[in-house]
Amino acid sequence: TVYAMVAGWQAVGFTHGVLNTDNMSILGLTLDYGPFGWMEQFDPQYTPNLSDGGRRYCYIRQPEMAAWNLTQLAEALVRARLLSAKEAEAACGAYNGALRAEYYRRLSDKFGIQCEDDEVGDFCRGFLQRLASSRADFTLSHRALGQCASVAAALGPSASDDELLRPLEETMLGAGA
Repeated sequence: TVYAMVAGWQAVGFTHGVLNTDNMSILGLTLDYGPFGWMEQFDPQYTPNLSDGGRRYCYIRQPEMAAWNLTQLAEALVRARLLSAKEAEAACGAYNGALRAEYYRRLSDKFGIQCEDDEVGDFCRGFLQRLASSRADFTLSHRALGQCASVAAALGPSASDDELLRPLEETMLGAGA
């Protein structure tokens, strides 16, 4: 499905580059791969598409662009009388919730904790904010999270975010933070 595809991209730092309506399938596939790219330094505005000066198809906007594409499809199906307006609205409305749940499931798998929990979610969002401000390597920083689990086990629930993220300092400092 589209929401699972996009959540997967967001979780691993993949950017399609040209996520317009004719490059998407309702089967959860995309066509016309290129220019696509994998984010090295974490930059929410990253796009591999050099002609995308407005950053329409950048990493952070992929969920929004997929939703827009689905809305265009739904509107076409309503005009063709293959779907009622109510059905189209329900289907489009379900996308954001399904995307969010799948994205947090994937983040939870990466972090080894339930990222949907408000308190833990703050930690996960804080991690991504630190990645953005440090421009640290997306993949290497996630790998360093394995060391954070050891710190969490040793210090317990009273550990601060700074204590938990200490193993990432080298990765982030190496990026110029």
